[in-house]
Amino acid sequence: MRDQIVISEEAAAALLAGAAEGGEAADVLPKNLYEEMGGMETLKAAVFSLLELLRADETLSHFFHYTDSTLFTRRIAHFFAHIGGATEEWIGKPVDEAHHGRFIKHEHFDLFLTYTE
Repeated sequence: MRDQIVISEEAAAALLAGAAEGGEAADVLPKNLYEEMGGMETLKAAVFSLLELLRADETLSHFFHYTDSTLFTRRIAHFFAHIGGATEEWIGKPVDEAHHGRFIKHEHFDLFLTYTE
């Protein structure tokens, strides 16, 4: 079975417009997932909303009660940008090191991931 590729409606429309004009698909498709997600400002807005959801979750809220919203938003947005293919290098700690000693269990991480889908 082949992997399915999902692109935004805007990218699809641009692809179709480029094809209709004889253009190359590579000229209109996003270069990476970071671009597909909308860039840094979109990521920061999404991470800020994510933090609000995490603070409202009964199981996870105690991990985020005293979290600095601005710092969290900046760090996590840059992390997501890095794993999404942005040109920025990740200069933060590795995930396991950053969360060492915080009593985070696999169930907590799995629940966190449900909010990022």
